[in-house]
Amino acid sequence: APPSPSAPAPASASVSAPRPRRLWLLVLAGYLGVNMLSGWIGVAVAVVVIGALAVALVRWSGRTGWGQEHVLAGVAGPLVGAAVLAYLVPPYAPASPGEALVSDVLVSVIVVALLTGAYARLRRQP
Repeated sequence: APPSPSAPAPASASVSAPRPRRLWLLVLAGYLGVNMLSGWIGVAVAVVVIGALAVALVRWSGRTGWGQEHVLAGVAGPLVGAAVLAYLVPPYAPASPGEALVSDVLVSVIVVALLTGAYARLRRQP
């Protein structure tokens, strides 16, 4: 049943959502931190970090001020992280240094194009 007009608002609704940039930095840091670890410790840290981020995102999404900018920021974090990791991780298949660099730059260009298009579309919406 919907809350009555006299019922107090939930505590999370009275607090504003964090700025999209803060959300982006948090998701990016979590993505990079998790992907820099290997082995079982990496799995354990990934479970904790992903769980904490999921709880935070669910709570923040119910706050006033949460919008599509926040959704884009949450998606942009891992995309930018993947572009950064492309430079730090060796190629999967044998490749010359030039081929590896071209591949890494191409990943970055694709990520920038995707995020630029998404941001432009978001700005055009009323």
